[in-house]
Amino acid sequence: DEVDDNNFNISKDPSSTIFVNELGESSVNLGIRVWVEGSNYSAVRWNLIKNIKQNFDKNDLNFPYPQHDIHIISQPE
Repeated sequence: DEVDDNNFNISKDPSSTIFVNELGESSVNLGIRVWVEGSNYSAVRWNLIKNIKQNFDKNDLNFPYPQHDIHIISQPE
């Protein structure tokens, strides 16, 4: 609620929904659904993304990046 409470363009009824969208290979992908007027969609979307990122940074949460180990085996000559 902290993320969307700061945006007056988001409707309070119906309320916002935050959910686990999928479990990725090295991540938990979250989704958020909010109700807005169509003309405010783009501004609200970018504002939400910015607020989510700022809250992640404030709470010391980092984005995972997939990592792979590569083992090089040389061929005998």
